[in-house]
Amino acid sequence: MKELFYAITLAVLVSGIMVISALNPIHSVFWLIAVFLGASALFILLNMDFIALIFLIVYVGAIAILFLFVIMMLNLTDLEGAGDMSNYIPIGSVMGVFLLFEIFIMGREAIVYSNRDTDYENLMDVLDF
Repeated sequence: MKELFYAITLAVLVSGIMVISALNPIHSVFWLIAVFLGASALFILLNMDFIALIFLIVYVGAIAILFLFVIMMLNLTDLEGAGDMSNYIPIGSVMGVFLLFEIFIMGREAIVYSNRDTDYENLMDVLDF
């Protein structure tokens, strides 16, 4: 069960990266739908069936389809004139690493404050379900 959770989480992360890196806006919307489906599958694995179904109805059934219709009506099929965007990779990488460190620091502090009377050695003891 844990392996399935990690596989779906990895698929959601990869799909999220593809949402912002796809040059075709229609492909970005399809990747966004994949993210929403994966998030809904994670909710189902966590036994939150109602939230998963509401997530599917609201986000996939309404918002993502609305994005798709707007893109098709505006005829935004290709991103022309974008050119080479590889000069943004270094600053994006620095910001990503900084954000990752912030998440780990805040997560560690949240675990310390919420589990003051327990003696967890690391984060994997808390996440082991």
